[in-house]
Amino acid sequence: MSYKPAACPKCDSIILAPNGEAFIRCPGCQKNISAEDALKILDDHCSIPSNTTEMIEKSLILEKKFGPEIAIPILALLHEKFPENEEILFLIVKMSDFQTQLVREYLTKFKDVPKKVSFAEDFLTNSLTVRNMEFVGMFEDYIKNKLRPHRQERFILLIRELKTSYTKSSNSTGALTLLFVFYVLSSVVNFAAVIFFMLSDLHLLWYAMIAFCVLGLEMMLLFLHNRAFGNRIKIGDRERILMIIYMSSIVILIGGVFIGAVI
Repeated sequence: MSYKPAACPKCDSIILAPNGEAFIRCPGCQKNISAEDALKILDDHCSIPSNTTEMIEKSLILEKKFGPEIAIPILALLHEKFPENEEILFLIVKMSDFQTQLVREYLTKFKDVPKKVSFAEDFLTNSLTVRNMEFVGMFEDYIKNKLRPHRQERFILLIRELKTSYTKSSNSTGALTLLFVFYVLSSVVNFAAVIFFMLSDLHLLWYAMIAFCVLGLEMMLLFLHNRAFGNRIKIGDRERILMIIYMSSIVILIGGVFIGAVI
């Protein structure tokens, strides 16, 4: 059974309201109360700015007792009421184990806010990893705006190390040339396969097998290129255009399987 956090209107305790239940019993005052009233009381309580610190403290206590699944909904409600409160969103990110999507949301919203916060190093220590290297520009802005100068060097060096391990030699002339050749040749092969499907007289399964083998080979070549040269953080206009053409050719190739079968 799933629960929602609520507040008792009689003793103001935070309680768990089971979904679908009309009445619940408060473990604090032992009174039966309306689940709808309890949910509304919590909503009203979280709407008062002066209660923010108290509710944050209660959510931290709940996390220790019951885990983040109970505390996060309270923080999410607070974030809805006070979206400019940086600490609330940080705690959501932390309790969610620094998930990439939430790290992006937090950085996007607060990286440019020039305010030193006590939890900045905690955030950077846990989120500045290879899996989040696509946000490297935002991390650099965050470091400048959130840390004092003497505390920045450690994380600037960490970014340099992560960049080296993440990108390897992906920006070298040879790596880019191979990538461009791959995009062009693969797009030509995909379009040629569609023409073959339309002109030949084979069963749908044969078309599907050919398309599967072509795409499998292309994915393997991309994987090998990535292993050899690393990931790309920023891409230029020519690379973006070629990548879009290639991605479009994949869609056309898959559609060509069915078009060829019909024709």
